[in-house]
Amino acid sequence: SSRVVTGTVGQRPQLPRGGTTIDLNTSRVAPSDGWVPKEPTAAAVGNTVVYTSNDLISFSVDGGHTFHSVDPRSMYRDNPAGGPDGDQDVIYVPQINRFVWLVQYFPGSSGANIDRLAVFPPSAVTASGLSFWTYWDISHSMLPSTDIFFDFPDLAFGNRYLYLTQNPSHGGHPTQTFIARIGLSNLKNGLNLAAGPEAWRFILGSTFFGKVVQNTGSVAYWASNSSTSTMAASYWPESS
Repeated sequence: SSRVVTGTVGQRPQLPRGGTTIDLNTSRVAPSDGWVPKEPTAAAVGNTVVYTSNDLISFSVDGGHTFHSVDPRSMYRDNPAGGPDGDQDVIYVPQINRFVWLVQYFPGSSGANIDRLAVFPPSAVTASGLSFWTYWDISHSMLPSTDIFFDFPDLAFGNRYLYLTQNPSHGGHPTQTFIARIGLSNLKNGLNLAAGPEAWRFILGSTFFGKVVQNTGSVAYWASNSSTSTMAASYWPESS
C-alpha cells in the first residue's frame, strides 16, 4: 500500500513500521536540468522510483539512494513539434502495475505541440534507465479545440480510467480545459485509445477546470472557482 509522508528539509521522513522509506533527496538526481523551478513529480512502488523535472526523467531501483537520469529527447527516434521539454508528470497505477509518464512538448513552427503519454511496468526500470515502454501521442487534432498549445498537464486515476487534464492555450494564456478519460486496459495492452470496450472520452470547456482528485474509485471529482466567492464541484461517474 502507498503512504503519504512528510518531513523537513534534510531529514528522512519516518514511516510506520513495515513501510518502505523512499529517499527523494533531489541532490542525488544528476545532472541538474538547469530549469527553475524544476517542477518535479515522482512515483514509486517498492524500491523503484521514477522522478521527473522539466528536462529529465530519472530512475532508481534502490529506493532513491541513487538515480540514473535521461534526457527524454534521447529516448525516441523522432522529436515532433518542438521536441520534449517543459512540464512532465508521472504516477504509478496499481490496477495495471504500470507507471504512466506524460511529457509535454514545445510548440513547432505552427505553434502546436503534443503530449507524449508512455506506460511501463516496474520491471522495465533498471539501474541504467528504462528498458522498454509503450507510448501514444495526443495532439490538438484529436479535440474540437481552437487552441493548439497544451500546457499545465496533470494525471490521476480511478478504478478503470486514467484522467488526463490539459489546458489548451492561446498567446501563453490558458483559455480552455479538457479532461480526457483513458481506459486503463487500453494502456496496459497497448491499444488504440479510441478502441473499446473502454474507449477514451473527454470533456472540453471554456472555463479553467480544477484537476481530478487522486484515487477516486468509480467517480472522478474536480472543483473550480465559478466566481471569487463560489466554488463548483463536478463529478463524472465511470459508468456514464
